[in-house]
Amino acid sequence: MSLGGSPANRAVVNQGLKLINRMEAACWRAMATRLGADSVPFNAETLAFQMGPRINARSRLDDPYAALHFMLAENDGVANRQLDVLDQDNQSRKAIEADMAAEARTCYSSAGRR
Repeated sequence: MSLGGSPANRAVVNQGLKLINRMEAACWRAMATRLGADSVPFNAETLAFQMGPRINARSRLDDPYAALHFMLAENDGVANRQLDVLDQDNQSRKAIEADMAAEARTCYSSAGRR
């Protein structure tokens, strides 16, 4: 959903980013390290295109609780291990989507030749 059309959504995202950027939770420190110094402070774009896909991928493929374990990690080591799992799943999700798109293109091309 676009933040531009909703003052309430913008306010919620901005407040959430303020809390995240405090880096009090191990998960956000791990994410900052993974994404690199130029990604901090996190902004809405980072949240939508870097963090969101990693957090969401695991629940699409397997365990919906993996992202929760990442977010609740008690220390940086656990957060980094959980983020490794989320990153691997995000790469798997990308590969699956690429395969599906290639198959769809093949089917579409074949259907057009009939």
